[in-house]
Amino acid sequence: MKYHDYHILRYIVDCVSNEITFDIGYPYSPSVPEEKIVFSDVVGYSFQDALGSIILDIQEIDLKYFVETHASKFQKSFHLNGIPKFWKEDVSETMRELSEKKVWKIESSIGFDGYVVASKISQPEPDGGPNPVPLRSTG
Repeated sequence: MKYHDYHILRYIVDCVSNEITFDIGYPYSPSVPEEKIVFSDVVGYSFQDALGSIILDIQEIDLKYFVETHASKFQKSFHLNGIPKFWKEDVSETMRELSEKKVWKIESSIGFDGYVVASKISQPEPDGGPNPVPLRSTG
């Protein structure tokens, strides 16, 4: 998968199809085509971003560790705001809810930090072909 040092040009959160799509590119080399990274069957995400973000890594991390580490923050946020929607009463209930999901941590060299909880991540061919390429887990 190509993404290291690519710039996040835009991202789209599609609440109807439960997909998040990142359009990425390398603006310093116009000959390099824009590409996409697509998260499918998304149940939760959180991004802190800034214009001009550059991707460092997208890494699958251990779901149980992720839920346990953020449990108190998720519980408080859920009771105040109803998010994240995947949060249940406790870690074990949440893990049952997320049994078929994975979590990816997105880090940047500049300006972006976040996670996506979804079923799948893929990178469609730059020409928009119908067969997305599954991404290898680096975690």
